[in-house]
Amino acid sequence: MNDWKTILMGIVSSIIVMLNPIKDFVVGMLIVFTLNYLAGWTADRVTGGSWSMKKTFSFGKQCFVFFGIIVFIFVTGHFMHKSEEAMIGVQYVCIIAVWAYSRNILRNLRGHILEKGTTMWQLVDILYWIISFEIIEKLPAVKKYLEKKDKEYQEERANETD
Repeated sequence: MNDWKTILMGIVSSIIVMLNPIKDFVVGMLIVFTLNYLAGWTADRVTGGSWSMKKTFSFGKQCFVFFGIIVFIFVTGHFMHKSEEAMIGVQYVCIIAVWAYSRNILRNLRGHILEKGTTMWQLVDILYWIISFEIIEKLPAVKKYLEKKDKEYQEERANETD
């Protein structure tokens, strides 16, 4: 039994050492995901909504999938002897995720948590505008994607109410 523990510890240690270059990205994204979770939970409480474990499991699934993607990108690049390019890929995925989750956090703060018209609400409103609209102007492909997805979402909602 002790031999199996030693083998398992060796494997886990090897994986941790191999993933060491992306540890800062993992920690940073854990902070973003936690802030998003807390903003959603707080917004739900403020609006009188009921928080369900389904939302918590959804949060866990999102984290699992996201970290799976960045580990996959990094490990694949590492074994293809393209570690630097893999780091750039991980970095871009994290930047896009920070943008998307920051938008959601700011929307929850602006719409449900902060009192409208206060100085902090105005700051968050300006940041939300910049992140939602101004940054997108510099990324035409992302803007086009968002417009398409928003249209699909509106059509789905219209079909659900029919």
